[in-house]
Amino acid sequence: MVKRKPLVWLKKVTPETILQDYEKLMEATKYTKYFNIDKKVLVKLNLSWSKYFPACSSPPWQVEGVLKKLKTDGFKGKNIYTCENRTVVTNIKQGLSGNKWEPIITKYNVFFVPLTRVKFTPFKSKKPLHALDSKIFPDGFSIPKVYIG
Repeated sequence: MVKRKPLVWLKKVTPETILQDYEKLMEATKYTKYFNIDKKVLVKLNLSWSKYFPACSSPPWQVEGVLKKLKTDGFKGKNIYTCENRTVVTNIKQGLSGNKWEPIITKYNVFFVPLTRVKFTPFKSKKPLHALDSKIFPDGFSIPKVYIG
């Protein structure tokens, strides 16, 4: 197993600089080494409640910062898929509106995929998943088929 030093990135941000700050953060991760701009990329949003609550859902400025950077770096809108699942306390349509994601997704001309409408497939990892394999999902688990590259 290769040991890597974790990257910790701290920055004082302001509403005026937040989009540029997300751009710098993404550059610091060297994400373009791991993602091919000609292939589809999924941006998994986190919807904890149908309306925005700080620290619970993906904030709209984070979603915009990521989508803006992807587009700036040459990713085509047809290859960028934002996605989210429904939980017992959320409604995806209300969440798109309540979390202010819908106008951002439209602005950057990317897709939104509700994971409630896609097929799931059993996931077989090539490497042990430790807790996921043995404790949390001893009988295995499924993932959205759209997650498979």
